[in-house]
Parts: sequence; C-alpha cells; structure tokens
Amino acid sequence: QDGVLVAFCESAVYAVQGFGPTDQGQGEWGSPRVITRSTGCTNAQSIVETSAGIFFQSNRGIELLPRGLGEPQFVGAAVQASLGSSTVTSAAVVTVGQSRTVRFCIGGATVLVFDLNTGAWERDVYPSSVSAICDTDEGAVLALTAISAGYGFLLEDPGESNDSVGNSPAAVASVLQWADVRPFGIAGN
Repeated sequence: QDGVLVAFCESAVYAVQGFGPTDQGQGEWGSPRVITRSTGCTNAQSIVETSAGIFFQSNRGIELLPRGLGEPQFVGAAVQASLGSSTVTSAAVVTVGQSRTVRFCIGGATVLVFDLNTGAWERDVYPSSVSAICDTDEGAVLALTAISAGYGFLLEDPGESNDSVGNSPAAVASVLQWADVRPFGIAGN
C-alpha cells in the first residue's frame, strides 16, 4: 500500500519499506516496524486493498487498515451478527460506473457488501451458496456452489437498482451466464 509492504500476523500488523534486493544483490528491505499489536489478520482470503485502505478479517470481525498506516478500525460492527463465526472465503473490490463496493463472501448464500462511497454496509442473499467473487468490466461474477450441479456462475445485473437496504432486503437481479464448467470435456466433471 502506497509503496509499503504490509505484513499481517494473527496478532499484529507490520510495515516494511524499501525496494528489496535487485537482480545484482544490491539493496535490501528495511526493518519491519509495528503498526499495531492490538489486532491482526486471521484469514488471508479476506485481505483486499482499496482506495480507503486494506480490509481484513480479524478476531473481532472485518477491519480496515487506513491509508497512512494508522491504527486499524473495526468497520464491521454493523454486519457482525451476519458474519458471526464465519470465515471470509473470498473478497473483491467491484466497480460499476461510479459505484465502488467491497464484497465479502462468508459461506452460505450471504455476501456482505461495503460501499466505499458512503461507508454503509449491505447484505446480499443469493439463491445458492457463494464460494468466490471477482470483478469484471460488466460487474460482479459470483461462483455458486450447488451440490447437485457442481458450480454455477452468476453475473450481477449492474443496471439493477434493487438491493438490500437496512432491514428491508430486496432481491438482487442476476443473469446466469454459464451453468457448468467441465475442464475435461463434455463427459468430465
């Protein structure tokens, strides 16, 4: 982040500056300096860098290490009940037009959404368990886990304005792009 290597441990966060050794063996990394020993990252799959800083999952929940490497902020209090003891399985920054969100797949059919523009949380619920998420030029693509059919993928409709707001959840429209991936041909699984 901002030219600094951030190293997460389970109970601390460190920053390392420098460019590291060159191909000729010249140069080195600086000594690590402690950002905090009050919290750390408990799940590497939750780490995602954004314009606001680096989000990560700790023992407390979802936290944000702000730009400038200040003390991490516990930003996940509003969705802590939804997160519970779940582990983030995938995290991604999704940009559609002027909308910038961070999506956290937490197992099951729920995806926690943090709006980087407003600082507000949402909960999106899908028809099947979501195992991973990524950003594309057309919006968020979600890998769904369906026991009977293997994996399916959904592309969220970026033009849809209906979304979860507060305690009044509404359906999020999605378009099924393809339903089954078979890397070993039509007869393979």
